[in-house]
Amino acid sequence: MALKVFWAIDPFDEGKEIRGKALKALDWFAAKGSSRTAVHVYSPPEIAFPAVEVYPVAAGWPEPSRKEVAKKLAGLKVKGVKTEMIDTDSPSLTASARALAGFVADRRGDLIVAPTHARTGVQRIVLGSFVETLIHFAKTDLLLFRPSAVLAARGPKHIVYAHDFSRRGDIGLKRALRYAGEFGARLTVLHVPHLIFGLRSMAQESETQAYRDKVWARGRRIDRLLTASGVEGCVEIATEWAPLVTMILKSAAKLKADVVAVTAQSGRFAALLGGSVTRGIVRNAGVPTLVLKI
Repeated sequence: MALKVFWAIDPFDEGKEIRGKALKALDWFAAKGSSRTAVHVYSPPEIAFPAVEVYPVAAGWPEPSRKEVAKKLAGLKVKGVKTEMIDTDSPSLTASARALAGFVADRRGDLIVAPTHARTGVQRIVLGSFVETLIHFAKTDLLLFRPSAVLAARGPKHIVYAHDFSRRGDIGLKRALRYAGEFGARLTVLHVPHLIFGLRSMAQESETQAYRDKVWARGRRIDRLLTASGVEGCVEIATEWAPLVTMILKSAAKLKADVVAVTAQSGRFAALLGGSVTRGIVRNAGVPTLVLKI
């Protein structure tokens, strides 16, 4: 199935390594008839910050104009990748993320590819995170990667989808199946059960066993769904105890996943009330994170 893929690019703030990984991610879709577009959000008040590294003030360079930014985008010259620039009057990350999300939604896009710089501590508080803001505003799926992430050369061959066994998780599973089918990839559905799954206390044995039976029954139903879909895969129940993000990433590494898939909701209230697991995975995954918007 052909997809409309958009690459969120800042031509003044991406080194060759990050850009190379973004292009590799775009190449995953090149042979599938998908359209690929590089998009930059231009904000005149903001452009001076990244431009300092490219146009030293001491050398007498002025702040780049919109025309100069357009010229730099055109200089990408990546075969099969179009370039677009959209404008926002505000220098805030929220305005830029909202503008990009709206631009992609208006064009019925399927996926946004973007790097995350994984800032921490005071730097994150001061500068914020464009990608994490984009997660909340985007209505399309996102493929996000850290600068240190490893990207499979010819597309993912193994996707690990973290499923909480909820109804919303089932919606995400259908999307994960779509991507696995698109890439011809194996799909492992990973579930981290509640702590009581591993309890051996006799006082709670009947309650614990009932919960275990429920988890295993759910896993068997998903196994049957995988078989019916024609996608190679299985259900993995993580039985060790650790913080949820740690368990997901540890299991994904053990399974040698090329992509970790998680779900996220859209909107301001979703940003306030949840999403900590998704954020933790995006910040720490050693492979790209596929964020499925539900």
